[in-house]
Amino acid sequence: MKSEASTAALLRYNADRSEQKRRDVQTALAELAEDPRQPINKSNVARRAGVSREFINTHPELRRLIETAARQAHPAPPPNLDDRTTRGLKAQNQTFAQKISQQKTLIAELRTTIEELRRQRQLHLGAQIVAAAIDPDAHASLQLDHDRLAAENAGLRRRLDEKDRLIAALQEDLVASRHAHADDIARLAQNSDSSVAAIRNHRPRDDDRRHH
Repeated sequence: MKSEASTAALLRYNADRSEQKRRDVQTALAELAEDPRQPINKSNVARRAGVSREFINTHPELRRLIETAARQAHPAPPPNLDDRTTRGLKAQNQTFAQKISQQKTLIAELRTTIEELRRQRQLHLGAQIVAAAIDPDAHASLQLDHDRLAAENAGLRRRLDEKDRLIAALQEDLVASRHAHADDIARLAQNSDSSVAAIRNHRPRDDDRRHH
């Protein structure tokens, strides 16, 4: 029974570590998407997330996220754009980036709390193992503490998942805003070219000037 319990605990621990690494990769990808100085690729994402490239390669969904982000990163605006449109879109992108940053800070705090709760739970479990003949009252108290910490841990994990979903939604909004930015830029450039062509077409020809 003890061996089965230990195996189950080890499997849970490995699953938790894998899930944490996935979140770290997603966080690193979001940070790189906001940093125009760094290209988005598996090496940079793995380095920032503190994981190996092999971990990313063994998770197809992470590879697809990185490839999609790399295709969408850092669109280059053409020159001579409408300043008001550009400033408005940049302000909108900045708002999304600030919201994402705030959620990342909150997630970091939640992760710290979860780790502390996990440490406390391990201490309680260790105390139960060391004490061969533990007092029933003390055992009941430890069990209550364990249940309380487990419940708090589960609650914090739910909040963490909600924040991850919120970050994903904000990132989608940010990508959509960037696409809108690129469309507006292309439309402004096209309108500018059309205006120049119209002006050239309305210039008096040399024959007309000689007639007058």
